[in-house]
Amino acid sequence: MPYSAWALSKKYFTNRLRNEMELGLVDQDIVNFLLYINELDDFYTTSSCSGRIAIGTGETLSNKRAFKIVYKWHTPISTHELEEAISELEPQGVTAWLLVRQPIIHIAVKSMDLALKVLHIAREAGFECSNILTIDEYRVVVEVVSQERFDTLLMRGGKLLYSRQQLNHLVNLANAVLVRGKSKLSRFEQMFRKVFRGGTW
Repeated sequence: MPYSAWALSKKYFTNRLRNEMELGLVDQDIVNFLLYINELDDFYTTSSCSGRIAIGTGETLSNKRAFKIVYKWHTPISTHELEEAISELEPQGVTAWLLVRQPIIHIAVKSMDLALKVLHIAREAGFECSNILTIDEYRVVVEVVSQERFDTLLMRGGKLLYSRQQLNHLVNLANAVLVRGKSKLSRFEQMFRKVFRGGTW
């Protein structure tokens, strides 16, 4: 594989990562792991999310152009936090959804052999839907991802669809899904660092 193409691509994405870190655009609980991956000669990351709870507005989840994320949290939330968000949305008369998304990382790898090792580790850590996303002449991109998610309609036309007790239950469910994802990410990081040593972070 032509090293120059790999080197240029790795430089571009590692520089972008550091710029995004300076702007506060990278999830803090995954920063050290991303830096570790990018310090290794045979790997770099192209995108990532450490998992989040969010509220989005839109009539359907499928219409991505019309759907907008208006609140997001990368740590477990309280019922009070959810209620505060709802109170701000109610006067707007919107349709809103409560969502939980699992961690996702796209890792560019210099060879297929290494990519298959990453894929094996990811699946062992619980990211059962991890896959080879793309293959080209100088890299293989592995998508580390799980299918577990949580979606529920929260408000319709500005009207809340749940009681306070039901909101407590929703928050508990959402937090549980988020925490499971964070646990998978922690396992994946531990296993990745054990197999691929050599980073400075």
